[in-house]
Amino acid sequence: MADRFDDLFSPERLRRNWQPGGGKPDRPRKPVSPDSEAVLAVWDQIHTYVERHITGEAGDLFVRLADELKNMLLLRFPEEGPEPAAEEREALNAAIEELISQMEDMFEAIEQARRIRPAGPP
Repeated sequence: MADRFDDLFSPERLRRNWQPGGGKPDRPRKPVSPDSEAVLAVWDQIHTYVERHITGEAGDLFVRLADELKNMLLLRFPEEGPEPAAEEREALNAAIEELISQMEDMFEAIEQARRIRPAGPP
């Protein structure tokens, strides 16, 4: 086993497969902004999941939160026209993150309640 390990990490073998980086650091990449169609596709998936799996008052609340999320996403990633100014983008990003966090917390609470009290007739 030790011989096999030595073979795998032998300097000769590693040198053969080594590809130097060229000494140039990678340029920082500009984040790609998704288009509104891609953002709305994700929202559709969230909305469909909520409609199928969360019922009652919690489902109604989730649908309202999902609709609010859609409105924020359309402001942040407009279908037409220019993107919002940098300051407005930052505010929208923070609001979107907060709303998603609220939805995650709610979902976790619903899942916890389901574990404690399984769905279905008693």
